Amino acid sequence: MLFALLACAPTGSLPEPDTRCDVASCPEIAVDGDPPAESGFRGYGDPSFARDPEDGSLWMAYSWLDAGTDPADHLVRTHLAQLEDGAFVYRGTANTAQRGTHPENRRDGWTLHEVPTLVRRADDWALWTLDYFEPSGTAFERGDFRIALATADSPARLDAGVPVLRGTVAPNAIGGVDARDLGLNECAVLTEPGALTHDGATWLAATCLPVGIFGVEYRRSRLVLFRSDGEALEPVGDLLDGEDARAFGAKSLEQAQLAVARDGTVLLVVTPLGVRSEQVHEGCMVLEIEDLAAARLRRNDDGTPFVRHYATGPDDVFGPGLCTYDTGFDGGLVMVLTRFDLEADPPDLRFSMHATGVHP
Repeated sequence: MLFALLACAPTGSLPEPDTRCDVASCPEIAVDGDPPAESGFRGYGDPSFARDPEDGSLWMAYSWLDAGTDPADHLVRTHLAQLEDGAFVYRGTANTAQRGTHPENRRDGWTLHEVPTLVRRADDWALWTLDYFEPSGTAFERGDFRIALATADSPARLDAGVPVLRGTVAPNAIGGVDARDLGLNECAVLTEPGALTHDGATWLAATCLPVGIFGVEYRRSRLVLFRSDGEALEPVGDLLDGEDARAFGAKSLEQAQLAVARDGTVLLVVTPLGVRSEQVHEGCMVLEIEDLAAARLRRNDDGTPFVRHYATGPDDVFGPGLCTYDTGFDGGLVMVLTRFDLEADPPDLRFSMHATGVHP
């Protein structure tokens, strides 16, 4: 047993950062018309950029956070903004936190929506989110994970999505295609979607988490790439796996975003988790995808992923990460920084978006 545990331990380390971001060096990105909530849990997270090919405007989907009436509740929903004269302006709410009773365990709680990813497809705009149920009065006790999709002819008209994909441990009542129907039998949870439309096709990456008797088995986790056709998602292959995370000394590489660099290279941006402690985020690694259709990354001679750029920020309870990128945004790579004061009553948990100025 000891040898088995040692075999699962991280074997590598993070590279030296190319960019080290803090609140002084990386300007904070505000959203006009959408100030942070007046609660202990507040701010913006999970940004996702998408550009309108018709007028060139840049849209952003992001998580808007607040604690509701109970400080123990952490409510998350999706808002939308558009870049106008160099500033992001609030354009609407795609979904809200919905209160209700779980259909199976009968607990009261909230259906929440986070990790939005926004793209312009050939005939519509698409917004994928991670939806889940969180019981009232708890901190981060989550279940019923599923990936939902909303479509509209304009980002401003996007609404709450319908479940399109779920892991094998989610009850059938929540809807969506079961991972087993796509041959992904070990994907107990599918989480944190990131999408891109490129060369006439739309692609979505999602983290597959196997679960064993002792919990999530991160050594077998992987980042699955899907090709999107309407609501349907067809698995193409794995971009990353648990061995890739271990090569950087991480528990996992998550929060994937897909983007295109100024030189035309398709980028995969991921956040390493669990290097210093179980939950700490360690910034954003920008990797290169050599072939989307084959789900193939650029790799070094030893097989490890080639890191095009590594950006990180201040140490914190939660840590920096959750990046997005668009070539035309002057602020470059956008990173979320956090400030947690767990000694406050109630605890003060703030998320903010910052422009690194980096064009990887």
